[in-house]
Amino acid sequence: MICVRLMEKKLYEIRNLQCAYQPGQVVLDIPSLDIEREQLVFVVGVSGGGKSTLLETLGLMNHTTAHAPYEGSVHFFPAREAALPLLDLWAAGDAARSAFRRHYLSFIFQHTNLMPNFSAGENMMAAALLAGLSVAEAAEKVQALMEQIGLPAAVFSRSVRELSGGQRQRLAFIRALIADYELLFGDEPTGNLDARTADVCMQLLRSHLQASRKTAIIVTHDLRMACRYADTIIPIGLHYAADGQPHGRVDGGRVLRMQTDGSALLPSGLRIEEPVGHLYHTITAAE
Repeated sequence: MICVRLMEKKLYEIRNLQCAYQPGQVVLDIPSLDIEREQLVFVVGVSGGGKSTLLETLGLMNHTTAHAPYEGSVHFFPAREAALPLLDLWAAGDAARSAFRRHYLSFIFQHTNLMPNFSAGENMMAAALLAGLSVAEAAEKVQALMEQIGLPAAVFSRSVRELSGGQRQRLAFIRALIADYELLFGDEPTGNLDARTADVCMQLLRSHLQASRKTAIIVTHDLRMACRYADTIIPIGLHYAADGQPHGRVDGGRVLRMQTDGSALLPSGLRIEEPVGHLYHTITAAE
């Protein structure tokens, strides 16, 4: 029974994964990492350390980044379904990867990728309509989220060309949240927002995940935001290979589980009282 419950908590199991855009030039190395479901997970690290590469790989957005040794494996554990070996999906072709993303994933990017010829409401409802909701149902969900995220009701019918950058980014949040997904990826989703609006968006995301029992993996440079909102933080440190070239490396023993008092626990049980400073040292001190 204990083993079954542990397996139900697991969303990703990664072993011996190396990511590279060119053969032989490793960008990110992950010897061993497990990611649990129903968590708000933040990935932090220095620029160029492999944060976005991790999302591209786990989200099957760029299958050419994944280069695993023969014994390597990456498994995704959907709710109430058999585990999916992602290395096989990477090799299966565009149609298989697109089907995986459509069935399980939702995305928020720093660049919103909104459709300029559609209204704000149509952009926000798009994913829900594709999932089978009626226009009335989708509109009701969108308008409820608009109120929570601080968007005036009049924005719904406006062209996205008429909106500010901050309003567009909040549209992208809503579009992602109303989609039928199991896992949401965010790549610097609050990077273009002021601090107050970023907090509103992250509060909405966290409450939505808790209510729907879903999972999100968010990349950010903002260590304080990660420590404030995360359940789990995955730091990517710098590692120098034998040839002197640096690349990112995820050490599963350095993953932080945030506590309600603002401290954090390492897998070893060691308590970290100042997580921001600890993370800064972890991601900047080269091995």
